[in-house]
Amino acid sequence: MLHENKIKCFLSLAETRNFTMTASLLYLSQQAVSKNIIGLEEDLGMKLFTRTSRSVELTPAGQQCYELFSSLAQQYSARMAAIQGTYNQNTHHLEVGLQYFLDFGDTLEYAFSALRSDSPDVQLETTRYSPSVLLERLRSHRLDMILIYRRFVSNESGLKSLHLAYSPRFLMVSPNHPLATPEATYLTFAQEPLVSDSLRGESREAFDLRIQRDLDALGLTPSQVIWVPDRDSAYTYAEMGRGVVIGTEMSRMARSRRLAHYPTNAMEELLVVWNDKDENPLVEKYARQLAQEYRSHAERP
Repeated sequence: MLHENKIKCFLSLAETRNFTMTASLLYLSQQAVSKNIIGLEEDLGMKLFTRTSRSVELTPAGQQCYELFSSLAQQYSARMAAIQGTYNQNTHHLEVGLQYFLDFGDTLEYAFSALRSDSPDVQLETTRYSPSVLLERLRSHRLDMILIYRRFVSNESGLKSLHLAYSPRFLMVSPNHPLATPEATYLTFAQEPLVSDSLRGESREAFDLRIQRDLDALGLTPSQVIWVPDRDSAYTYAEMGRGVVIGTEMSRMARSRRLAHYPTNAMEELLVVWNDKDENPLVEKYARQLAQEYRSHAERP
């Protein structure tokens, strides 16, 4: 019988093509991810990935397995969501989706502790996805609420939201860049190539529109926009001096990279979003507790 953890590691690695990122997303060590992948390949009797020092790619058999397991996972999630939706209706269970790579600190824990003082039996689960997947899972009621930047949320009906916090946006560049001096500002790099990754399921047209909005908001006129498949690659390109990248103060990945940070005049607004007609009363209660906790944190000296 195939082990669930092996399937999770396989699906994540197939999407990220990066062992470090998969390990971070699943809260595992890279060794554990590698062990699960090797174990799955042994279980199936086939090679799923080709690995080099620079890349991880699906084999033809791996691609077919990815399509099969993805389809089964979606069917499983849909059926389980229906079953759990009935079972957990008006019960003490919350599933919260978090935007990839953002660091929420201890705010979620403090807000949850406050919630449990009134509802001691409440259970909380958190998962991380890209913005588009977060919204899709929220709309299909596979998540109770999501924490996401406002610019990814359309003004559609059926959703409620509360402001949580603002996160300053930075332009980041290799510290070895000849323009990276103490006197520089982010506009010093206005014409440097910009490196950016696409979101899962995002068309090239949507990518171009999103990038243009960023350029207009920040006043950047890059000589070119370099597309890369994932966020980790974008930071790596910047570290190698191949362009600049835009990030935020809340990005745990941005803080961990060897890059010079230049504040811009823009902010990202973090929201908590949930379905307007959610039948679980704890959803809005926890959302408001989160907003209160962020507000209290901002007011601390």
